[in-house]
Amino acid sequence: MKKALTSPLAIPLIWNALLSGSALSLLLFLSLEVGPHAYAASDVQSDGAKVLDGYIGAGPMAFPTYPGSSRYQVWPVPLGIFEYRETAYVHLQKAGVRFWNDSSKKLALSVVAQPRFGYRENDGPKLSGMAVRRSRLEGGFGFEWDLSPVSINANYFFNTARESGGSASDITMSYEIMDNKQWGLDVFIGAEHLDKKTTHYYFGVSPEESTAFRPAYEPNATTNPYTGISGAYKFSGGYAALFGTTLEVLGVQAANSPIVVKRNGLTAYLGLAKSF
Repeated sequence: MKKALTSPLAIPLIWNALLSGSALSLLLFLSLEVGPHAYAASDVQSDGAKVLDGYIGAGPMAFPTYPGSSRYQVWPVPLGIFEYRETAYVHLQKAGVRFWNDSSKKLALSVVAQPRFGYRENDGPKLSGMAVRRSRLEGGFGFEWDLSPVSINANYFFNTARESGGSASDITMSYEIMDNKQWGLDVFIGAEHLDKKTTHYYFGVSPEESTAFRPAYEPNATTNPYTGISGAYKFSGGYAALFGTTLEVLGVQAANSPIVVKRNGLTAYLGLAKSF
């Protein structure tokens, strides 16, 4: 499959939330199977494909304190965009293992995992007195279709945490502007759909949390569109500067929540990585 540089959605934050459950198993598999020797760019499979293909590095990332916040924070984060034997992959916040490819390797199905981040009342003034919304690990299935220079990626996720329930799905279409010895550059557009349970957990306000300035709110399902750009500038010596930004617009049901200050949220990252 084509190496993806896009972050399929908004808030591709920290891998720490991935380090549990199926995602932990994937990363342990990579660490045990890849090993120091397999990190050499010259290592290839019998069909000529690289064993490890992509970028691993770190850098600062700016993002809202929670979806709908007008406050931003900047954290140093690991940045990983790579594939192992064209089967296991990490694409920023998503990790997965392909279990089916067609003969041309243009279509693929995979098992996928991603984190969804919650918030605490000190993350914004409109959250004062609100109960904690916990971060969670979501697992599910993914579909990839490579129509070079266009690619389509769709995923369905269910919640692995019992307390909040719900599901989410997304679809992203990306266009490869260039991929040469010096530049890799993609633009993408897509949308994420949150079912009623997920939207209510993260954007709803219970009667116990309501105040004179924050009425109770019970939203329905919502769809959040997004667009962005991601890429790499490749230096000599096997290093690259990674960069990307994603603009997400909350759907009506989420945007009408009394905890939302700003409907549009921007995530951006810049980092230095080793290329393979």
